[in-house]
Amino acid sequence: MADLEKVIKVGDLQPGEMVRVEVRLNPVLLGNVNGEFFAVGNTCPHAELPIVDDKGTLDGNEVQCPYHGSVFDVTTGAVSQGPAAFALQKYSVRVEGDDILVGQE
Repeated sequence: MADLEKVIKVGDLQPGEMVRVEVRLNPVLLGNVNGEFFAVGNTCPHAELPIVDDKGTLDGNEVQCPYHGSVFDVTTGAVSQGPAAFALQKYSVRVEGDDILVGQE
């Protein structure tokens, strides 16, 4: 099992929202897709730039890199549209009470 750390409260991230958090000093994108939480790396593999700086909104389960337009599925990290050729790292997510915990898989 992944070593998880508390990153945010459940009530701080509504369905359709995403937020940047840090896990072991790594930038992570945490998204709420229809009430279920998913976490992937927040650095686009195309140009090593952040996908979200603070907080933003999702398009269903997808997020678009603001720099070159790559689109990723936040539930899996998979690339939906390039120019990125590699998926985002996926993180484990668990809800304990009001806390969202995230860790590397």
